[in-house]
Amino acid sequence: QSKGVEVIITDHHAPKKGQVPDCLIVDPWLNDLNDDNALGLCGAAVAYKICGRLLELYEDDSNFILNYLPNAAIATITDMMPATQENIGLVSYGLWLIKNGYASEAINHYKAYVNKEITVKDIAFEIGPQINACGRMGNIELATNFMFATDEDELEYFYNEMINLNE
Repeated sequence: QSKGVEVIITDHHAPKKGQVPDCLIVDPWLNDLNDDNALGLCGAAVAYKICGRLLELYEDDSNFILNYLPNAAIATITDMMPATQENIGLVSYGLWLIKNGYASEAINHYKAYVNKEITVKDIAFEIGPQINACGRMGNIELATNFMFATDEDELEYFYNEMINLNE
């Protein structure tokens, strides 16, 4: 803000009274207190919905849903969000997309690594905690590198590093 850049904050936690910054904030806890679907969204799903709506407004015909819904589904599972109607839809469709090859190279790499269809259990107890370990251990760049890598050797390297960090 001090540099003249408009700041937008997205979140999914109830803000503490008196601690709401002076900028544009998209957080269901500020406006949707009677909407269990909105209150049950994880932070990644809030950001996903904002991006989707912006693309809709600007009539962008990109493959946004196909490219990013699997990530919102993974985040919803990993963040252990409640089983609201919207979250069930996000996770169900996200897993369908993963099953049908519309996930990132990283998720397809993991799918090949486990050599089976990925389930909610796999995300909740395997790949999700491995990705989250990077943030817990102060190396979020490792998870980012894994999620955006496309080269098979890099994917293998970053995935093994995530496993080691998690252990």
